[in-house]
Amino acid sequence: MKKMISLLLALTLALTLCACVTPKTPMPIEDGDKSAAQPVTVRLGGLKGPTSMGMVKLLDDAESGATENGYAFTMAASANELTPQLVQGELDIIAVPANVAAILYNQTEGGVELLAAGTLGVLYMVEKGGETVTDVASLSGKTIYATGKGATPEYALTYLLSQHGLTLGTDVQVEWKSEPTEIVALMAEQENAVAMLPQPFVTVAQGQVEGLRVALDLSAEWDKLDNG
Repeated sequence: MKKMISLLLALTLALTLCACVTPKTPMPIEDGDKSAAQPVTVRLGGLKGPTSMGMVKLLDDAESGATENGYAFTMAASANELTPQLVQGELDIIAVPANVAAILYNQTEGGVELLAAGTLGVLYMVEKGGETVTDVASLSGKTIYATGKGATPEYALTYLLSQHGLTLGTDVQVEWKSEPTEIVALMAEQENAVAMLPQPFVTVAQGQVEGLRVALDLSAEWDKLDNG
């Protein structure tokens, strides 16, 4: 039987989804106790930002000895750092963008199992030095700093722009960066800058960049389309 690798798109804060992760092969049990499985160390991987925030309570509980199993956590800046470790069996569960999950499923011919999609509504458009961004259409002619090229942020932005008659790369330019912290540093140095950031980096930026404001909640803009 093909070994299934557990894949987690995003964990909820309470991590109740962990109860749904079960190995395909029964866990070994002690001869003297047929009712309980042996504790194991679950190897988790997550990205910097909202995809890993839901793991905080679990990891804190594990460190204090409040969980039955142990948990080892690997944090990465890019999904490309985690996916090879998952496929090679070095990680058991990873939190990555939805499109990465789909790619993994196809590449492994179903050897990756989707557990849940739980990180929603975390992308915002922020602006420093003005109030020129008032809706999606007002992004026309602007250059945006952003992370997530080739992942959910790029696809979401592309679709939102298209629904307002704009084309990414033509009407709206994007300078893609590898990490949100790099964007926060750029916003601090430049005037009249616009960026697409996920939480909690929006809050971080508000504390570090004077004159920065939240211009658009992209989840709210998506809801306005009323098309699913």
